[in-house]
Order: sequence, then structure tokens, then C-alpha cells
Amino acid sequence: MATLHITMKISFDKMKFILRPSVSILQNAFSKHNYEIRVVGGAVRDLLMDKNPTDLDIATTATPTEMMDIFSA
Repeated sequence: MATLHITMKISFDKMKFILRPSVSILQNAFSKHNYEIRVVGGAVRDLLMDKNPTDLDIATTATPTEMMDIFSA
């Protein structure tokens, strides 16, 4: 059975609600070690519903051990 994946892009006007200094710090730390982070969960839902997200959930391509190395560096 095939899985259907739908991709939607969020406009920059909406993204400014999540592009906080703390998110930039995380992005820079993970990017420096060649890993990605993505905003997921309720924040994405809120943005798509034209609501201001109150909290952020982040997913990453780094494993827990790799994240420990990033934060220890």
C-alpha cells in the first residue's frame, strides 16, 4: 500500500512567528554539524490555521548521541 505525502509551504509572514533567536541558535548549532532541524507538531498546525504558535516542537536528523555531542561542543 502506497503512502501519500503532502507537502505544504508556510509563508515567510507566518514563519516570523517561529523564527525566534532561540530557534536560530539551535539551527546554527545543528547546521554546523551537518544536521537538520524542522518545526513539527502543533506549531505547524497553528501556523496553517493562522494562529500564533505558543510552543515549538523540533525534529532533527541527529541521533540522541549526536545531539549530546552537539550540545557538549
